[in-house]
Amino acid sequence: MVMPTFNRRDQVIECVRKAHTATRYYGNAKLVVVDNGSTDGTWEWLQAEIGTDATLLRHANRSISSLRNAGAASEPSDYVSFVDSDCLVPADYVTKAVDVLREVDATMVGSMYDLPPDVHWVEETWMRLNCPPRDGDASLLPGGNMMLRRHAFDAVGGFNESLITGEDAELCSRIIQHGGRIFETRRVSLIHLRNMNSLTGFFKKQVWHSLGMLGARQRDRLDRVTLMSLAHLALSLVALGWIAVGPGAPSVRALGSGVLILIVPTVAVAYRVLLRGGAFIPLKSLLLYTIYFYARIWGLFRIVFTRATVPRGVETQAHRSEVR
Repeated sequence: MVMPTFNRRDQVIECVRKAHTATRYYGNAKLVVVDNGSTDGTWEWLQAEIGTDATLLRHANRSISSLRNAGAASEPSDYVSFVDSDCLVPADYVTKAVDVLREVDATMVGSMYDLPPDVHWVEETWMRLNCPPRDGDASLLPGGNMMLRRHAFDAVGGFNESLITGEDAELCSRIIQHGGRIFETRRVSLIHLRNMNSLTGFFKKQVWHSLGMLGARQRDRLDRVTLMSLAHLALSLVALGWIAVGPGAPSVRALGSGVLILIVPTVAVAYRVLLRGGAFIPLKSLLLYTIYFYARIWGLFRIVFTRATVPRGVETQAHRSEVR
């Protein structure tokens, strides 16, 4: 079990202890904690409290992908699991993950994150909208909650260390391209602690994730999210033009512009609810998807016009897999 961390001493203590318990419960498993040059006492605590009970590595100023790859390479195993250092795993986590891999003959298993009891409505709405209601084949899993067969991980070359973010989606894409099967199941679940507690935080998180949108897919085509973001941008510009100089009374222009702005978010919500089985929370869902697409647009502008990058230490600290 590989757990990268950076400046999370306030949370890593409990998370590491639970992860260590899960590896001991399984028996033939090892916890590997990879520190990215923490300066808040995280590394010192790991050395003092964990010692030889886990493999401790330190690689400063690395990407999240590089840390995970280094952790995976440090210990031989038939399976490799990736868990983030702000996640609480149950004692039987490794046992259940291995059981599911064998039972369904999958290449990778995991699930979207469970939430703590005191979660903010933003995170709760987004998670309920995006989490499938039943187990089944999936196209991606979050990098902070996945286990896969070692031979498959090595065959595709591990995580892509050149990506700013979206490395989990890109890995899953290559696994499927190589004939692998990804299986999402709530049997392999854990609790994610670092959750969004405001609309501003939600926007910033989606902007950050969007910085990898052109790397997580095949570079010879645009993925669905990018195309929908561009469509939302075009409709928003038309809406602004209609309000400014369009025909009709002000109330008609305002109503028509509002309809244009909500077209793409409405399609996204309908897809999640009707085709993916997500929970429908009308106004909150539309609000979050509207913000989501504007965040994606802003991220795309940063990629195109400023060649945006994220400092690698911040990348690991802020990294949280996108819920799709």
